[in-house]
Amino acid sequence: MIFTDDSDLLRVQPSVFEHGAASFEDYHEVAGDELVRDLKRYWCAIIGAYRYTPLRMPDGCDGSFDPDRLNPLQWVTAAVYRVLGWHVLPRLHSTVTLDGTTLSVEGMKLNELRLFYRIAYEREFAEVLQGGLEYDLGSGYEVVGRRPIAELQRLRR
Repeated sequence: MIFTDDSDLLRVQPSVFEHGAASFEDYHEVAGDELVRDLKRYWCAIIGAYRYTPLRMPDGCDGSFDPDRLNPLQWVTAAVYRVLGWHVLPRLHSTVTLDGTTLSVEGMKLNELRLFYRIAYEREFAEVLQGGLEYDLGSGYEVVGRRPIAELQRLRR
């Protein structure tokens, strides 16, 4: 699944195309698939939580995960960070430093920038999930998996 394109990369990291690469389109689908894989882990945790609590899944949700039912706008920023931190910057770092020079982008070395975007991805992913996963249940997007604080703090035996 593709959440982003090269214009999204330019919005976040404007200097990414100044180092010889014309396009990173190949990496957007890979990063989208990786993001969906991370979401499946979260989805399984939701299903498990609903199985063992008195709560039930929202109407129209049978428990199976379909990435095409996600709200793609909710994941653009996380997907951009995924593309930059896991695919684009490591590629640029390996091709630029072969000649022994150290390249920096806006005062940060590429490796530091790569680590920055990896941490930013984890934060953004967690913030989106904390805000509620928007999932199309047939009648539009609904928040799935968000439970009241009292329910989360309940002790279970």
